[in-house]
Amino acid sequence: MLTKTNNFLLFLFFTLAACGSSTSSTLTYETSIVTIQTSTTTLTVTAELADDVQKQSVGLMNRTSLDAGTGMLFVFSEEGERSFWMKDTYISLDMIFINSSKEVVYIVESATPLSEERISSTELAQYVLEVNGGYADENGLSVGDTLTF
Repeated sequence: MLTKTNNFLLFLFFTLAACGSSTSSTLTYETSIVTIQTSTTTLTVTAELADDVQKQSVGLMNRTSLDAGTGMLFVFSEEGERSFWMKDTYISLDMIFINSSKEVVYIVESATPLSEERISSTELAQYVLEVNGGYADENGLSVGDTLTF
């Protein structure tokens, strides 16, 4: 027979387990070197791979910094309409939407931290690279640039 104390402890255990499973600290991300070819230069970014639904739903939430030259690459199984938001994201990000041919199709610069406004690509995308806000402008990224990873 369960007592009120046992019920409370079970409730607490399952609540903490559920909360812990959705935080970035419990997820392990593989990394990939992403090479970006612009019209004038070649750039590299070391990107954590968000290649499953759990990693994609957490993304860069709850992080307070992102090292220069790093980011997160969201990898989807096929092209589609992609929408993001900045909920629980404390740093400004550039979002680079990329099609299945690995060409940049849309860029959102310096998305507002903590905003719940939906950010959507104007074109179909299979990948989205998130980097520090201002990166795209500082490095001359534009639609049509190509990536390899």
